Amino acid sequence: MSLMSSKLAKGRQMLKLGALTQKNSIRSNYYFLLPEIPSDTAETNEIMRNEPIPAFNEITPNKVQTGVQKLIVNFDTEFNEVLGKFEKEQNYETNFDNLFNPIEKSMAQLDHAYKTARHFSFIYPYSKYHTGYLKLDYKVNLTKNERWTNRSFFKILKELNSNKHLMSDSQNRLIDRSIRNCVLNGLNFTDAEYKICQELNSKIQEKQGMFKQRLNHADKKFELRISNQMNLSEIPLRVKRKIANDRKNPENGPWTVIPNEEVFESFMKNCSNRTLRKTLYETYYSRASYLNEQFQTNNSEIIKGLLEYRTKQANLYGFKNFAELVIENKAAVKVDNVIDLFERIKLNIKPVVEQNLDKLQKFSANHGNLTPFESFDIEFWKNRYISEKYEVDEAKLAEYFPFRKVLDGLFDLTKNLFNVEFRKDDSFRERLWDPSVEVYRVIGENGQTLSHLILDPYIRNLKIDNIWSYTGRNSSEITGSKPLVYLNMNVRNLGEYSTLTLSQVKQLFYEFGGVVQTLLTKTDYIELSDSNLTETDSLHLTNKLYSRFLFVPQVMKKISSNKNGQSIPDEILDRIVNANEKFKAFELMKQTFLSAFDIECHISEKFWYDVMEELWPKYMPVKLNQNDFRPCQFSSIFGENFGCNYYSIIWSDMLSTDLFDAFNDVGFDNESKLKGVGERYRETYLKNGSSLHANEMFRRFRGRNPSLDPFIKSYMN
Repeated sequence: MSLMSSKLAKGRQMLKLGALTQKNSIRSNYYFLLPEIPSDTAETNEIMRNEPIPAFNEITPNKVQTGVQKLIVNFDTEFNEVLGKFEKEQNYETNFDNLFNPIEKSMAQLDHAYKTARHFSFIYPYSKYHTGYLKLDYKVNLTKNERWTNRSFFKILKELNSNKHLMSDSQNRLIDRSIRNCVLNGLNFTDAEYKICQELNSKIQEKQGMFKQRLNHADKKFELRISNQMNLSEIPLRVKRKIANDRKNPENGPWTVIPNEEVFESFMKNCSNRTLRKTLYETYYSRASYLNEQFQTNNSEIIKGLLEYRTKQANLYGFKNFAELVIENKAAVKVDNVIDLFERIKLNIKPVVEQNLDKLQKFSANHGNLTPFESFDIEFWKNRYISEKYEVDEAKLAEYFPFRKVLDGLFDLTKNLFNVEFRKDDSFRERLWDPSVEVYRVIGENGQTLSHLILDPYIRNLKIDNIWSYTGRNSSEITGSKPLVYLNMNVRNLGEYSTLTLSQVKQLFYEFGGVVQTLLTKTDYIELSDSNLTETDSLHLTNKLYSRFLFVPQVMKKISSNKNGQSIPDEILDRIVNANEKFKAFELMKQTFLSAFDIECHISEKFWYDVMEELWPKYMPVKLNQNDFRPCQFSSIFGENFGCNYYSIIWSDMLSTDLFDAFNDVGFDNESKLKGVGERYRETYLKNGSSLHANEMFRRFRGRNPSLDPFIKSYMN
């Protein structure tokens, strides 16, 4: 059981209640024959250097491989040498610094090189960089996580834990996390219990792997052909490019729909052909179910077996069920608190959803639809209603969002809130992988460089068509490492005429919140930087905060300007804000249903489909479709390690709403008070990274425990 990321959450850290490794006192992860140990050093291999900006122009695929492998050996050697000192040197004092500081130095080097290798795999996705990174990924994570199976390390941690009162908050945070990981890896068990633990973890891993394999096989078998006689003019061109048999002529059929989330959602929102929507809905949500058993892709029994093994695993650790095991160290603390969240949402928001459904049904009747709504109707009529009532045309709105204006507005907003400046630095240009890539230094109030941002703004051949960010280097005061973040965008390079759609602006604001979170972190240890140890149900709070900032009128005005220099008119701004808020309760109820299902099926002894059938009418406004077997595709819950964590999306939304109110209550026109709130947020959430428990962080910022009231209120309109 180690910390790992899940797709849902683009960077989420969670406990991997899966494969355990061999139990030894002191060991190495890999046994290299002497000739196989790379001879690379920081002098000969640029990826091993701790420079502000890596020398991307000098780092070859071979240097990535040999450099990271050498750092793996260095880390493993350093870790074992440190433990050896505690065991063999009688005068070696058992204190926090003696254990963690030497490990931090080799860990920081390895982590930075690994993240640089990952970045190469992203910017060169069809190359030796990418295939090389895939080989390194497993080795690096295994090397880091071997600590949690080491009995000598565990013994020292327990000794340190007996003197918690002598240590700082961040030191206790590292010790608590380390001890929990060791315990979850069975180091508190007897030999007999440990053997059972290993067997359970092996079976869980096997079931999760089978779930993904069957879903992948079902996806390959998925096929919905649409003839060229069908009119798909309502479907966005971007989507038609994905499904056209002739990619060069996407407007002309035939098309073959693929099991892709973007494609599916686009058809549900835009396709006026109800029969086609119904067919796609039922085909999409029946994947990997008993309806496709002839393809040997049925995940039903896999889910049943996995739930049984997870329950046994939780029992072994002393918990009644798997939900208790997962949630006891989260911000929610108790399963009852999560269930109470669901009940409060159901009580307050379901009536809103039912009113909205009635409004949509009447609206559709005025457009000739006399059929009661089913699951595949809601998204279409929501989109039609918003389009007609608010006339938010993304193509026309783009003129108000010049790329540079939006970017400068984001920089100014961050400066006004957190007293930092983004200053472009061209001195690293020769090191970068493309002439259009830009480097920014983040400057603090005293003129010191706090961190660096690398911006890759424009779309180009083979580049991933998306807006996303990730960490290049974490903060480590021990090693003098300052944060580095990559921000990738998909702007069409039209020079000063480059613009963003409203969807791109939304995505950019969300990602930039995460960028700021990492750039302004200042922690002693990399594993406390940004959100590395943040409780899963408190992740992405700054991302969500920036998403809310976007729809503040003063902010929207600041980032917008047409060719005449005019910011977006109030009338259009009102329509954008209203369209963004309209009918959002539908999505909340769907997320609440999925979250409740995730928890309940890990608590109840009922068959998973019976749980789904029972919960559906409690949260959803229309009847359950007889071909809806979506849990058979619920890969994050049953194919990954996010089980009993799905509620985290809602819990973190609740927290971010409360945090936003701290800014909104003082008013975005009150610059001095706004700066005060921003400074307090920077000193608690940003600077500390994950050095404190999420609940303690919130209390230090808000002066109280979180309240659900602002969250509920935000859905009552």
